[in-house]
Amino acid sequence: MDPIQVLHNAARHYCMEQSARWHRQYADLAAARGERTAVRAGSWSFTDAAYDIFPRYQVLNAIQSDVERFVPGDFQSADEMRWLLIAAAETAQNVFTKFENPVAVRAADDERRRFAEFIRIVDEGQLNTLPLLPFRRILGEIEHRKLHQAFTFRWGKWYGGSVDSADAGADAVTLHTAAMANPKAYDDLRQLVAAHGISRLFELREWGDGCELDTANAGFTYNGAEGFWTSNGMAWMVYASHESSITFGGLWLAEGMRGFLPLFQRYLYRGWDLAAYPDYPNNDSARG
Repeated sequence: MDPIQVLHNAARHYCMEQSARWHRQYADLAAARGERTAVRAGSWSFTDAAYDIFPRYQVLNAIQSDVERFVPGDFQSADEMRWLLIAAAETAQNVFTKFENPVAVRAADDERRRFAEFIRIVDEGQLNTLPLLPFRRILGEIEHRKLHQAFTFRWGKWYGGSVDSADAGADAVTLHTAAMANPKAYDDLRQLVAAHGISRLFELREWGDGCELDTANAGFTYNGAEGFWTSNGMAWMVYASHESSITFGGLWLAEGMRGFLPLFQRYLYRGWDLAAYPDYPNNDSARG
């Protein structure tokens, strides 16, 4: 890897690894019942110990998002990238990084300082052994919005597992996510998309960041924000909703997944409640 790619890769590794470390520490704190304290009957607050942890991984997530808005090819030199990464440490924000508690503010500022110091002193020559992370580029707000508009024009406006236009969704099939219960189902989906010549795709979200990423690393799952996956031309799509649904758009994709999923027909979408599905285990009404 050239020095620019090495530095960009190292910055992503740092954010991911440090965020995971702080997540583990917060999980340990929660397991020990140390993250909350009673204020009065029926009311609680985070402890200082909690405020000293969770702002750190929230800030790291914001920094990683800013780092991934660029790719190594956007820079002329490692020094140019280094200064942009230091700026990201100081300015990166999202909806979870606006803190008022003094302990939280100090923790967030400290984590920003640590990242900036890592970027200032790191020797790219020592980082060549780091595994190269998969391609992932955060979309700019305007680009994300335009892709959403193109998606809606082609496939209609989807929410909660349904679409506002029958015509737009005519070549789309929606299932309950129970049809994807076997983890191999998502591998099959990734391989099916890749076999159609799609090596990179867009992940669009109803809110938060959208991204361009390698097909092999697409999750195709709801993460708190409804998700839409497609590529240039919008000829196919996958949609995951908060109502336990997954939709396959495009005849080749829907029929391909029909072949992979033994319970495809059983889980044609009837809503989030599994009691509505025929022959669901322990469903007395279905057997009735």
